Amino acid sequence: MLSRMLAGVLVLLLALGALVGIAQTRMSDKDVEDMMKNLNEDAKKLRPNFNSAVGKSTIRKTQQEQEKDAKALVERFQKQTEGMLGTISGALEWQVRVSERLGGT
Repeated sequence: MLSRMLAGVLVLLLALGALVGIAQTRMSDKDVEDMMKNLNEDAKKLRPNFNSAVGKSTIRKTQQEQEKDAKALVERFQKQTEGMLGTISGALEWQVRVSERLGGT
C-alpha cells in the first residue's frame, strides 16, 4: 500500500516535470542541477517524516515486514537522488574543465 502511494507521488513528480518540459523544450544544465538539488533536499525531508508516519500507522501493528519494506523504499529513493545529483554535478564539472582546456567559455 505504501509503495503504491510512493509510486503515485513519483508519477506525479514526473508528470509535473513533463509539463515543465512542454513549456520549455530544453532545460539548461544549471536548471537540471538546481532541480536535482531540490529533489535531493525534498527526499531528505521526506524520509524522517515518512518513517515517523509509518511508525504511527496501522501498518506497524500488522506487518513489521511491510514497515521495513516501506522504510527501505524511502531510504533507497533518498540514496538514488543523492546519486543522481552527484552524477549531474560531476558531469557539469567535467564540461567546465574540458571547456577551459579547449579555450572555450
